[in-house]
Amino acid sequence: MIEILVVVAIIFVISAMAIYRIQGALPGIRANAGMSQVMSVIRSGRELAIAHRRNIQLQFIGNNEIKLLRINLPVGAGTTLLQDMILENQVQFMLMAGVPDTPDGFGANAAVDFGGTPTIMWLSDGTFVDANGQPLNGTIFFGLQN
Repeated sequence: MIEILVVVAIIFVISAMAIYRIQGALPGIRANAGMSQVMSVIRSGRELAIAHRRNIQLQFIGNNEIKLLRINLPVGAGTTLLQDMILENQVQFMLMAGVPDTPDGFGANAAVDFGGTPTIMWLSDGTFVDANGQPLNGTIFFGLQN
């Protein structure tokens, strides 16, 4: 009986150590999951533009939502919502104090910065452009509160 109690005590100690270690890694895991979500939507937008042979608009709503909209033809016929994704696990678009922009300086004026243009989209050939058809580069910063 004493041997069983010793084994159970060792299991509890090891479990407590594992839980303590996981708690420290949890924010990194959540941030990586958020990055995967954002990358998935961005890849999906480009693939949809090419597959549908239509312009696909990318919108960042608030601090945790991304929408993909197909721009319908003829011009002025409105848009169709293709995908609406809300970041999970309290991940949100935000600037971090002391975190510099990329070396190319695509933008760090906002958490989501594509040169200040409000309209960003993929053309039917997969090119990422602004409303005037100019190619875009940008930066997306996201993280967890606290």
